[in-house]
Amino acid sequence: MRTLTLRRPDTCSKCGTGLAAGQKAWWDPDRRAVTCLTCWENHTPALTPTDPVLATPMSGPPLDHGKAGASARAEYERRSARHKATQDQRIADDNTWRATTNRQHPLLGRVATSLTARPTVAPEPSHVRSWAVGEPGEVRVGAVLDAVAGIEALHDRRMPHSRANIDHIAVCPGAIWVIDAKRYVNKRVERRDVGGLFRTDERLFVGGRDHTGLAVDMGAQVQAVTGAVGDLLPDGATVRAALCFVESNWAWMAKPFFVRGVTVTWPRALSKILTPTGPIDPDRAADIVAALARALPPARRS
Repeated sequence: MRTLTLRRPDTCSKCGTGLAAGQKAWWDPDRRAVTCLTCWENHTPALTPTDPVLATPMSGPPLDHGKAGASARAEYERRSARHKATQDQRIADDNTWRATTNRQHPLLGRVATSLTARPTVAPEPSHVRSWAVGEPGEVRVGAVLDAVAGIEALHDRRMPHSRANIDHIAVCPGAIWVIDAKRYVNKRVERRDVGGLFRTDERLFVGGRDHTGLAVDMGAQVQAVTGAVGDLLPDGATVRAALCFVESNWAWMAKPFFVRGVTVTWPRALSKILTPTGPIDPDRAADIVAALARALPPARRS
């Protein structure tokens, strides 16, 4: 719990007294309830320096901000280990077959085994490698967010009722940003209008291929964050989405652009977008971060 200045009228959860906007009160983020200063003083025993709980009378477990790219790395290691185990088993089965055949059929067995090619170790398929490719992009964007003053960032969060995750959430003075890191090495990122002469249909192209679906998929992440924040979001603040491309190519003098309401940008430009002032003060930001951390825990994959 913490004291804050109310941005809107509320009611004390203890005595039912109406509290005006601008008045200070105690805020309980777990119950989402306020308590007037009088009730708090009457119901809270005084703490002395010898009290064993003085240091953290209202503290909970430390907030887990998450580790950027952690679930991608864990998923890659899991899939890579399973692929290697499959390859090792194929080689072991081949060795067993050769030994058994040579033992049971000394003459014909040697002929059969010599004419049969040994299994080769296949490279990791794309559905395994893709997890390793994406991790450095998430780490890079996470480092950029952690270096921006005045914002709180959460990394690698699990979405409710889904195996998908949210790469980054940045609570800024002006908005809450949901950020998806994408690593398309040396691929040109651009916006194209494919609508024709009489209509506009702007799409996201990466490396000459239509990847507008990346922007469309951000809608589910925005909904998850909006639901987790609830009524903590002050008037004038919004939840926005961004696709941040790492190690990609951009046109000369390119600027971030919008596709399907999603900002498409790169790390250095992203850090400039997040800094404007807005209605989310530090106390409210702390409550929002705590609520997000509870509702969207780290996406640790097993």
